[in-house]
Amino acid sequence: RALSGKRVDLIGLSGDVADQICNALEQVGARARLFESGQSPDAEAVSISHLVFVHVRPGATNCKWLGADFPATPPLPTIFFGAPEDLVSLELGILARACGLVTEGCLPEEVLMRLRLAISQGPPVTSRAAAAEGAEVVISISDESSRSLLRGRLEEHGLRWRLASNGPETILLLRHLRAPVAVVDVDMDGFETLAAIHAESMPVRTMFLTFSQQEDMILRGFSLGAEDYLVQPFSPVELAARLKRLLV
Repeated sequence: RALSGKRVDLIGLSGDVADQICNALEQVGARARLFESGQSPDAEAVSISHLVFVHVRPGATNCKWLGADFPATPPLPTIFFGAPEDLVSLELGILARACGLVTEGCLPEEVLMRLRLAISQGPPVTSRAAAAEGAEVVISISDESSRSLLRGRLEEHGLRWRLASNGPETILLLRHLRAPVAVVDVDMDGFETLAAIHAESMPVRTMFLTFSQQEDMILRGFSLGAEDYLVQPFSPVELAARLKRLLV
């Protein structure tokens, strides 16, 4: 229902990917409109949209939404879509323009959920101060295989992090390190941790990890102040891209 009647502009998408997203949007009553990468964001046709969905890929040098002269705050909620490797390689100032990320290969249900969240959240807030260079993020994660994958991979993308073993330890590390971003696991007191962060009004941006894509669970996390989520198992590169967006 949240997407019914909404106009969603797909920028630079084509082929099977465009067909799949168009079909998913049609099933929920939304109207997808296809534009070339070079479409001007100032065009009247774009101004009447509710959401912009931009394909990030190598060679799309004419994409205005990714240009250096684009406004820091997009006039419309904007999602960047692409391979994790392409998303994480975006300059931080460009990555900050997105109110959400969608990676290639995710299920249509996840695409629709992230579109719904983007419309409800609106364009990204740019009044907050950027995280200090070299700031550490705090991550709690229940899955041992995911923890092993993270070791060394986040550092490759310039990210420093501390591992928390549970929710209370996450709160202690946030207080001690004054970390700008926290990643909590719903299987390790994640929702309780989000609630505690919110209750203390900590200046921390949060995202949560979950094994479930149930709508109620995702919406509960966002109602507690989370700004992003990631379904386990996940790619460390995708986590790095999502963390970098929150650090700006």
